[in-house]
Amino acid sequence: MIRGIKAIGEAIIKDMEDPQLDLARFLIEDLSKPRGEKGYVVILKINTDGPSLSLDIGSEFSEPSLEIGAKFLWVGKPTGANDDQDRLTTDKVEYLISQTIPNLIREDRLEGGELRSLLEKTFHTIFFDLGDGESSLFKGQHRRYRYIWDLKGLGIEDAPEPKELKEIVQESGDRKRGVKEVAKVLKNEIKSQLDIKPDDISLYTLEIDGELVAQHPDYRKYIFKRLVDDRFVNAEEGI
Repeated sequence: MIRGIKAIGEAIIKDMEDPQLDLARFLIEDLSKPRGEKGYVVILKINTDGPSLSLDIGSEFSEPSLEIGAKFLWVGKPTGANDDQDRLTTDKVEYLISQTIPNLIREDRLEGGELRSLLEKTFHTIFFDLGDGESSLFKGQHRRYRYIWDLKGLGIEDAPEPKELKEIVQESGDRKRGVKEVAKVLKNEIKSQLDIKPDDISLYTLEIDGELVAQHPDYRKYIFKRLVDDRFVNAEEGI
């Protein structure tokens, strides 16, 4: 049955110039209703030449809409408890400052191209490594907490020095400590600069070197494949 459904879908899209690109918009998720009077989409703007970080409001709304979700390609987050987070628009800033970019540039994820090159440059420019030699703290699935943004290097004065934060994490044995500390500083900076409380932020998204990366064609194709194509791999024949 699954193969039959796939065959019908293939017949529908056969005349589309770029089906993955065109159909990605149909994967948009509904936004949650704001907790307060208004909800916000916050854009984290990274300039890799410097580097530096600036903040902006991408959208302000009283009622959520699919148009807002489509603008920032909000497709929800992976549902499995142990799934790697790989969304460039997310409701958890903790993912963006840690595992999203490292996951996307793994060998089995984004194909080579303009976006992958940009994300690799970003990784080598703004992330630092909390790991220490043969420490088992970040092995296996726990690697997701190993690399985080260097907010101090991005110009946030209240952020901890990378060396200081690394020592705290290693001494405490709390692999999540680094992400928590950096997220706390970033949320405080957003509140200070934009006058927005964390509870009022519905989504966070990334702009890198002037480009809203969630709308990059390479990412839209990746999301379509990740959410749709992979579900049909090794599908069993039905009645």
